[in-house]
Amino acid sequence: MKFVSKSLLVAALLMSIAPAAARASDCHVRRPYYHGWRYHDVVRDRRDLRADWRDVGRDRIQLRRDIAYGNWYAARAQRADIARELRDIHADRRDLNRGYFSLPPQGYYLPR
Repeated sequence: MKFVSKSLLVAALLMSIAPAAARASDCHVRRPYYHGWRYHDVVRDRRDLRADWRDVGRDRIQLRRDIAYGNWYAARAQRADIARELRDIHADRRDLNRGYFSLPPQGYYLPR
């Protein structure tokens, strides 16, 4: 009788620990659609580039409209905005190139 009660106690203890062990082992399973930090960094950089080019296109349309209506101060502001966006595109291209061919960005955590 003692053996049966001890074995039931051990079985109950193991059954209570098993789900926790199963959850802990899930941390090391590779997720099926996770491509790594580099892939996600490149995707974000490319999305940012597309948005910047879209903004430049809209600013150029407004610049043409301002020049057509003779609004020279607004045209000057639009030219400055376009130049600022083009500098941002240049920096984003450089960041995208680093994302493809170099080490992780500064401050990015990589597990050991």
